[in-house]
Amino acid sequence: MKQQAAIVHVLADGAVSETCQISAFVGRTEFCEKYPEITAKVLKVVQRVDDWMAESEDNQKKAFTTLAEITQREETWFSTMYSGSNFGINLTEQDLRVLGEVLEFMKSNDLLSNPDITMDDILELKYLEMAGYR
Repeated sequence: MKQQAAIVHVLADGAVSETCQISAFVGRTEFCEKYPEITAKVLKVVQRVDDWMAESEDNQKKAFTTLAEITQREETWFSTMYSGSNFGINLTEQDLRVLGEVLEFMKSNDLLSNPDITMDDILELKYLEMAGYR
């Protein structure tokens, strides 16, 4: 039996944004709106950890070991995913453009349950501003 070639769409590979991935934090709207200062503080703590990881490969190794223990994943999974990344919570204009392109790709391929969703619906930058990162 002859196999047909499948079509694969790569949503993101890091080549355009020059990062291996963009991580996101998901916060319930009710919580973030009720406790905006706490939301901003969480982002500051995340940035402190990112800064610490960016200081040295040893710090990254410690972080990957801890994450592997917590998640029961192989440590190499984290080192492959994060190694060499530009750590930090600042989103560049290029990052935002890439996120918009991914959203449009998902819309055009019927991958979203709500086809009317916009970047404003999924990304709230005011908490980064409150934390002093925009």
